[in-house]
Amino acid sequence: MFSRHQDHHGACHAILRIQNVYKLNTTDIANGIIMNNKATEPLSAVECLDIAKTSTKTAYYRQGLDWINIAVQKNLSLADTLEAKITTADIFRMDGNFTEAMAIIRDIQADIQFKDNLTEYHKSRIKLAEEGTKG
Repeated sequence: MFSRHQDHHGACHAILRIQNVYKLNTTDIANGIIMNNKATEPLSAVECLDIAKTSTKTAYYRQGLDWINIAVQKNLSLADTLEAKITTADIFRMDGNFTEAMAIIRDIQADIQFKDNLTEYHKSRIKLAEEGTKG
């Protein structure tokens, strides 16, 4: 039996895969529209961010950036905005754009609202991103 986390990750991965196969628009999916069928509720900002985070594990990097942009437009909390920025840096790093990844990391480190809210988990992800950008 799968845990809720595995089920959630699997659902996010399935959305990315279906989006890729059928060339579905990210904004439409986030708004609950798939092939002209409308869901009762759109996806929340956090659900969009979760899909973006899943993209880092599935190499759907371009789609991940689209999902992050939508999540940010839907008004994430400060903690989730920080998570979105770190995930964006991860996506750029994994896609080989080390300059952009480091620019985002430096922005996070310079921004007082984020600097004061970095948990050990965030610090470890930033360190991993920094190490991953060294050639």
